[in-house]
Amino acid sequence: MTVRDYTNVYDEVSGNEAIKSTENPVHFAGCTPASIPAHGEVTYTFNLNMDMNLRKLIIPDAFAPNVAVAGATIGPIQISAGEGPTPGDAFRASSEVVLAPGAGHHEMAASGADGQKDLTQFLAVLLGLSQQFFANFYQAAESYRIKEEHLGEKLWDTFNSLETGLSTLCSRIDCMQKKTDELEQCRCRAVLITQELKAILKLTDVSRVSWCELRGKGVFLHSSPIEVGTELEVLLYPHITAMVFTSATLSTGGNFSYFKRRLGLDRIAPPDEIMIPSHFDFAEQAILYVPQEMPSPDSVQFVGRAAAHIEELVALTKGRAFILFTSYRNMEEAYTILKDRLPFPVLLQGTKPRSELLQEFKEDVSSVLFATSSFWEGVDVMGEALSCVIVDKLPFASPSDPLLEARIEKIAAQGENPFLSYQVPQAIIALRQGFGRLIRSRNDRGILSLLDQRVYSRHYGRLFLDSMPPCPKTSSMAAVQEFFQQLPAVGEQ
Repeated sequence: MTVRDYTNVYDEVSGNEAIKSTENPVHFAGCTPASIPAHGEVTYTFNLNMDMNLRKLIIPDAFAPNVAVAGATIGPIQISAGEGPTPGDAFRASSEVVLAPGAGHHEMAASGADGQKDLTQFLAVLLGLSQQFFANFYQAAESYRIKEEHLGEKLWDTFNSLETGLSTLCSRIDCMQKKTDELEQCRCRAVLITQELKAILKLTDVSRVSWCELRGKGVFLHSSPIEVGTELEVLLYPHITAMVFTSATLSTGGNFSYFKRRLGLDRIAPPDEIMIPSHFDFAEQAILYVPQEMPSPDSVQFVGRAAAHIEELVALTKGRAFILFTSYRNMEEAYTILKDRLPFPVLLQGTKPRSELLQEFKEDVSSVLFATSSFWEGVDVMGEALSCVIVDKLPFASPSDPLLEARIEKIAAQGENPFLSYQVPQAIIALRQGFGRLIRSRNDRGILSLLDQRVYSRHYGRLFLDSMPPCPKTSSMAAVQEFFQQLPAVGEQ
């Protein structure tokens, strides 16, 4: 076997051992002839250094018809006897060529690596390798925890190909004579991507959870700390002399225990604490309405009954309402029931950009907005445009959430009750944030409503009620009507 090159730069192979055979093992470097056994197959393992200018791999006439290339991929093309890549394409590194006796002549062109054009062409190859890797993560669920059963042989093969491609990209950029800042940033990003993918696929770190999220056609891979407080103890707290944590929704059940534990503050010097009463007069500004006759949230009748209460409350406030849901399914079902029954402009999350929906809601003071979690916090609508906030049910995180699943496992392993020590406090804070959309100034007035009877029927319900704003609480629609009749009319606030 003879290997020739037109630029005389192909002078590296893995360990300088090119032909591996029990008969006549041959060591090869540069353009050295090599003898091939007359019978049987031998494997010639070669590394294509993509920073060099190898143009041709010449296989002698006697062996060409039975040439196969195992694992040498050019984008989606698998090279075999009689086929060859076109100039500008790139071999995968560490490929194998299997030679057996035959006749004929075969040439395979490898890629050039001169200039921006070749780099652009290689990036296209790299994109193909990336798509092959991420295709392994498409599952039925929108998000799921990555476990060992997801990391099969095919996934590792595509990851190794992608890792090799990213490494080659870095080498190519390093060897370019004219290297711009943009190219250096590209090289750094390739190194970072490799490190991040390795961290995500490493499932042995018990302090982290790896998970996948599917959004449309996009695949997003994450590695998150199970306890963020542990990370803060290392990355933040030792480097800061003083910190102030402040928010209207830091406490649950009248204390900061949940917040301190989540942020690791219970493992450092005890912080000074102060709980300042709100400057809002909730007793005069708001009323909390929780109907007792509602079916269970998991009942098939729940959304229909909730829609009836929403219609009654929105009629009382003449629109001007946020209807906040814990799931897209409930939101869309309630919207379908009410969109033609409500005599007010009805807005639905997802039909327009978030900022555009908010602007439209503020400008049309009689409008009603159906929304989910993204509107539960960070939204300010002061004044007459908002007089009612309705939440369909207690905002417990989905048990299928990968982070929640991992945190529950860890808390349970510590001998604690994850529902009471983690899930309930988390839901209390989320509910307070949702209700916090209503009262944003001392002039705001309105109705808060929770359509979930579990605050009355379950032992943990009192924890939610005790964490709500100190306003009157009722299960009577008559009391709600009386409260609202005392409020200024639209335009008088």
